[in-house]
Amino acid sequence: TTTSYMGAEAGLRAIQVAGLTLSDIDGLVVASVSPDEPHCTPTLTGRIMLKCGLGQGPSNFFFADVPEACSSFSVAMAHARRAIYDGTCRNILVIGADKMTTTRSPYDRGLVPILADDGRAVMVSRVPLNQDALPPWGFFSRELPEFADLIIVPAGGSRMAVTSQMVANPFDHRHLMRMMGREVMNEIPPILLPKRKGKAWQDNWADTFIPSALSHYG
Repeated sequence: TTTSYMGAEAGLRAIQVAGLTLSDIDGLVVASVSPDEPHCTPTLTGRIMLKCGLGQGPSNFFFADVPEACSSFSVAMAHARRAIYDGTCRNILVIGADKMTTTRSPYDRGLVPILADDGRAVMVSRVPLNQDALPPWGFFSRELPEFADLIIVPAGGSRMAVTSQMVANPFDHRHLMRMMGREVMNEIPPILLPKRKGKAWQDNWADTFIPSALSHYG
């Protein structure tokens, strides 16, 4: 299967559960770091729009791909919320999908146990402000450029080309995703939660929880 297939399947289910039709949807945001093709060309949103039959009318259609590693889905939700608040859209489909079994290195012990293949989706729709479950202050995001190489696909972009030697060597795989797991766990939490280092998690630290799960597609 492909990332776009899992995303489209999840998206169509979300539309159905919300009681909407394809013509009701005027936006799509896709969170993923494993598009069907490298370099996000064509876009994953385009692949999923085609599979779902979205954006077929003459009206404006908002779309965006969000490849932000572990933060992809929360950033996608923030984009959707902004598009709702500024009046761009009324109903935005937000999809999170990844096929990690073919995009991560099988020898990376930091990634293999935690990253699998799955697709999930939610509908974000305009409602009266007093009914809004996602207020403007509901998302906190922060970019940490100094740690950009902690989760990386070293080869395949403008910095380094993929070579046949990389692909042939089972212990190279610089064209696949790798993560510095120990560094991620040591460096990131103290920056995001500086006053909570070394403390057990407390529920009152967050207003909203978005549950997730990992599952393998056969």
